[in-house]
Amino acid sequence: MARELCPNEVTQAAVEPIPSLAEAQADSLVKRLGSQAQLLPRLAVPFTTWAALIQNKTWCRRLGATRQGNTAKTPIVQWLKEGVSNVASELGWRQIEIAPGGVGARSAATLETARSAVPSYGLAKQIAIANQPYELRVIPLNETGSWRIELGCITPGCVILPGVKLRLLTEDLQSFEGNEEVATEPEPVLFIEVDLEAGESLVWQVEPTPDGYKQEVLQF
Repeated sequence: MARELCPNEVTQAAVEPIPSLAEAQADSLVKRLGSQAQLLPRLAVPFTTWAALIQNKTWCRRLGATRQGNTAKTPIVQWLKEGVSNVASELGWRQIEIAPGGVGARSAATLETARSAVPSYGLAKQIAIANQPYELRVIPLNETGSWRIELGCITPGCVILPGVKLRLLTEDLQSFEGNEEVATEPEPVLFIEVDLEAGESLVWQVEPTPDGYKQEVLQF
C-alpha cells in the first residue's frame, strides 16, 4: 500500500564511506575501548569511528587482545634486553646466540657458552610447514635499528623448497619495498633486512602458511 500511495518516496539513503584513522588515533581508541570498564565499546564512540577501527584486522585483533588482558604485540627489543619471559616462552620464543663476526644463528646453542668472544643474541621461534620444522629468527644487526628476519631449517640436510615465501608487512598489513623474499631454488635460509625506528612494528608471514599460524605483531 505504501508503494501504491507514495511511488516516489525515497526508501534508501546514500551511505557515506568509512573514514580512515591515523595510527595514533587507533592506538588511543584501542587503549580506551580495550578497558573492561567499557561494557559496550561499540556504543562508546560514533559508529563511523567504530567501523573505521574494526575494519582494520590488526587494530581489531589488538582491541580483542587488550579486552582479554593479553599482550597485543611481541616486544622484541624488551625480550632481548631483559631476557625471555614466561609469556615469550609460551608463545614459542627463545633467545639464541649469534656467531660473533657475522650473521648466523646457532639454533642449538645455549646461553651458558663462554662469553669471552662477546657474542650477541637474537630471538627464535620454531614453526612447522607441512609438519616440517623450521625456525623464524629475529636478529639485530647493529644498535641503530637494522634487523634481519630470517626463515631457516633446523633439521640437518633440510632445505627451503622453491616457492616458499617469507614476507613482512607493516602493522596495518601494508607492503613496502623489499618486504618479500622467495626461494627460487633449494635454500638453507631466506632472509629480509630492514631498518626500523624505535617502536615500529612488523607482521611476519610465510607461504605456505605454517601449521597453526596466528598473526603476530613484532614490536622493535
